[in-house]
Amino acid sequence: MSTDVPAVPPCPNGDDCRLPDSVLQNVPSDRELSRLASRLGAEWEMVLLDLGVSAEALYRCHSDHSLNTQAAALAGLVLWRRSEGRKATLGKLLRSLEAAGVHPSVLEDAVMC
Repeated sequence: MSTDVPAVPPCPNGDDCRLPDSVLQNVPSDRELSRLASRLGAEWEMVLLDLGVSAEALYRCHSDHSLNTQAAALAGLVLWRRSEGRKATLGKLLRSLEAAGVHPSVLEDAVMC
């Protein structure tokens, strides 16, 4: 008797993602973006550039929230989601986080909380 357990999809860096494909196809909510922003450090700028946010828009986010990295990161993430619409998925976000050297668990924690 075999108990087939669906394989966990590998992340681009070789780690296992705990988020199913069905979740990775979703557009992140305000709450998920806020949780993610609170977990990002200096790499938030690299993540947003990888997502296609312009350097000018990134500068505006940084200037508007110069004393609060979390608020600047959240503003950039919300800007990305608005500009991409339904194409702004958790899967794209995961790839950009990993490209910036952020472990997949950071996004998983933000989504699964």
